[in-house]
Amino acid sequence: MEKLFFLFQGNPEGIQYRLVVVVTFTDYTHKIINATPMVAYTPYCVAEFKVGFDHLNLVNAWYGKTVKTWEVMLMDSDDEYLSERRIYINDSRVFENEKVFFYRNSFSAYDTFRFLGKSELNLEYERAAGITIREEKYSYFNSPARQFSAKETEICKANSGWISLGEKNCLMELLLSTEAYEQIGKELFQIVVKSAKITPFHKDGEYLFNLEIEYERAYENSFYSVHVPESSANPIIPPEALTWDNMDVSFDNIEITFDQVTF
Repeated sequence: MEKLFFLFQGNPEGIQYRLVVVVTFTDYTHKIINATPMVAYTPYCVAEFKVGFDHLNLVNAWYGKTVKTWEVMLMDSDDEYLSERRIYINDSRVFENEKVFFYRNSFSAYDTFRFLGKSELNLEYERAAGITIREEKYSYFNSPARQFSAKETEICKANSGWISLGEKNCLMELLLSTEAYEQIGKELFQIVVKSAKITPFHKDGEYLFNLEIEYERAYENSFYSVHVPESSANPIIPPEALTWDNMDVSFDNIEITFDQVTF
């Protein structure tokens, strides 16, 4: 997921702009895509554009061809450049421990970073048990001791691998951010960063750094959740899920009701 922000300081002549994407394929052929219609922006406004591979649907840019790079810029009706030209490289390699994080930085804009180092996932369980008072006769199936609740917590670790000093300084924004997400497929899941550890390594007169963060999900997983994050390559439609989140027991007619909720 990639985003670009453009600040329009003034437009006295009402010039119209459009977002243009120039796609270069591995056989060095090109395709020009007008990603937005012509629009005249008002002065002192900020335009936000999603320019990632998935949002631009570049997988279908040209049937049978593979995207090598794509270049993004703003142009007017006379095809004059009105902004910087940003070039993105399509990295088609597969990494075993890839994790992508999306976070709000100190400029109140969103930034992204990809971790390629070793990752871990640990599960912790908290249970609460107690005694109930029953008027019926005690038996093996009707004992006073019972379990009231069980909670599962995911503790995750992500490792950046060896990065440069500049990359380490950029990651300070992730460590100080109060709003961070993990990107899985097309979806974002909010996380809470609990701790971080930075390890330096001196090589060839230059220091490299290894950042390891530990984080938790900012939400509680539903019991037996069947939700699978949507992937851009193979869209997944999750089945209807049945959750007993609204259970009402009526003692006069022994009726139990439940709601069917999709998540």
